[in-house]
Amino acid sequence: MSEQWPDWAERLNVPARGERQSMQRLVRYEVRNPGGALDADPRREGTGLTINVGDGGLCLLLDWAPTVGDILLLEIVSPAVAIFPPRSAEVRWVTPLPLAHDDIYLVGMKFVS
Repeated sequence: MSEQWPDWAERLNVPARGERQSMQRLVRYEVRNPGGALDADPRREGTGLTINVGDGGLCLLLDWAPTVGDILLLEIVSPAVAIFPPRSAEVRWVTPLPLAHDDIYLVGMKFVS
């Protein structure tokens, strides 16, 4: 199998991540002052979908592109049990997906204290 990546999926220059488990769950998020812009809406809330989750972070599917460095408060929604209590995570990378709509993004996040 070739190591070729499509144009939209260039390799990112980020440190290796820990082991991740594939898990698709709804995530509620809140971000204050998205993008750090003074004229931006001071708070944004919504839901996303996890792609995978590990001890150090997760990958989310979102319908908007946060700015690298934004801190989001995340709560994974599960019908039966709490996956983990709400946690803060920092946006490490953002990649648009080449789908019919231009507003779908994969977002790599690292948990922060």
